[in-house]
Amino acid sequence: MRCDGCASAVEGRFTTGWVQQLSPEQLAFVRVFMGCRGKIKDVEQALGLSYPTVVARLDDVVEALGQVPSPPPPP
Repeated sequence: MRCDGCASAVEGRFTTGWVQQLSPEQLAFVRVFMGCRGKIKDVEQALGLSYPTVVARLDDVVEALGQVPSPPPPP
């Protein structure tokens, strides 16, 4: 990595942590989810998706991070 403005450089092998485990689509979803402070209704509105679709996408992110999604609450 190099900054042409100040001529500094950092060399080595770097990882982006958990972020690299997500697809670009999942990362975009996480950005919206975080921007909505985890409020699923706000995510629904921001993305124009239904509640079940938002929950399914969130479950996909959880699984991509190596976790098991919690079962849905009983009706």
